[in-house]
Amino acid sequence: MADTQVVHEIIIDTSKGEKEAIKSSKKIDKSFKKLAKAGAAVGIALGTAVVAGVVKVSKNLDKLDKRSKGLAVSTDFIQQWDFIASQSGVTSEGLDALIKKQGQVIAVGGEAAKTYEKLGIAIEGATDEEIFEASIAALQGVTDETERTRLAQELFGRQASEALKLVASDVDQLKATYEELGLEMSEEQIANGAALQDNLDQLQRAFGAVFATLVADLLPAFITMGNWILTTGIPALKQFFTWFSEHIMPILKTVAKIIFTVVIPTLANMITWVIKAGQGILGFFKTMGTGIGSFVDSVINMGKSVVNFFAGIGDAIKNSFKSAINFVIALLNGFTINGWNFAIKVANKVPGINIPLIPKIPSLAIGTNMVNSDGMAEIHRGEAIVPASVVSGGFTGGLGNSNVTLSQQPIQLNIDSEELVQIIMPEISRQVKLAGGNL
Repeated sequence: MADTQVVHEIIIDTSKGEKEAIKSSKKIDKSFKKLAKAGAAVGIALGTAVVAGVVKVSKNLDKLDKRSKGLAVSTDFIQQWDFIASQSGVTSEGLDALIKKQGQVIAVGGEAAKTYEKLGIAIEGATDEEIFEASIAALQGVTDETERTRLAQELFGRQASEALKLVASDVDQLKATYEELGLEMSEEQIANGAALQDNLDQLQRAFGAVFATLVADLLPAFITMGNWILTTGIPALKQFFTWFSEHIMPILKTVAKIIFTVVIPTLANMITWVIKAGQGILGFFKTMGTGIGSFVDSVINMGKSVVNFFAGIGDAIKNSFKSAINFVIALLNGFTINGWNFAIKVANKVPGINIPLIPKIPSLAIGTNMVNSDGMAEIHRGEAIVPASVVSGGFTGGLGNSNVTLSQQPIQLNIDSEELVQIIMPEISRQVKLAGGNL
């Protein structure tokens, strides 16, 4: 039996992987380009900052160099006392003024120069730096403030106030701090800074001279161009405006006339007509609606009048019966019950006797419980009209000897009608006013 050999052919598609690899390489390339741009931007920014910093430092060093030469003092002295002055509230200009004033006083001599002798300062053979430091130290030794101020004025004149600020400071401690911070620049560094600033100034002037030379060389061309504008350009412009005025302006005027005399008035008339027509239509529907509303209101009022008429008849019949009953009740209360109560009151005066009084019979209410808002109510003596929103339920009894409910509070009243009205009317008036009405 022969051996059987099975061969499998394996085909690998690498096209997709190649595409992804190409995409990845492109992305990496873009990333490197962005990184290069960012690096270039950072480099430019750093370069600009470095250049600006160098220029600023060179300006400061050049200023120190020129100040020391102008005041005839060393750069070490001016740097140290600049720091002391800034910590004492004195500006660089104020410090320079003090040093200059000292030199003037020494040069002039006289009474002012004698003040140095009073303070024990030997100015003969001493440098300006030594005299200045000795003056500040001597003034610090004067304990009397008035005397110290006077001496400072003799030494420094109008700049005495600045000198006294230095005198009030701890100069030795500030000198020590200056040394600890390492703020001093060497003479060589200051000279290099001054030289760089001089070079920058020379470069600026050189570029200015080159630009001025270039402009001077171009001046003939500018002169020729100006002459052409005067001789050719302006006459051409005048000719154009003349042609425009003769040929175009008449057309524009005609168009403007048509617009303002025909188009705009026509549009205005159309708009006016539309507004009036709309107002007429609205007025028609408004009138129609008003007429229908008035008719409906009339029908409703007529219905209310009919209901009130029959309700009034019923109230009149009920009130007739109630009046007859109330007459009998009044007789019983007036003669029978009052007589018995009088006898009981007399008996109760005897010690040990306490007979309760006989309550009076309440009379029946007379009148109508509710009157429509548009109806007319007729009231009698001792009666009152109370809004339903003020007194809930109205009067629960008549105006004779009865129970009356005001603001849900029952009150037993054993008084006649006129007295009852005099008592309750102020309360009713107050409640009506609180509800926004008027009684």
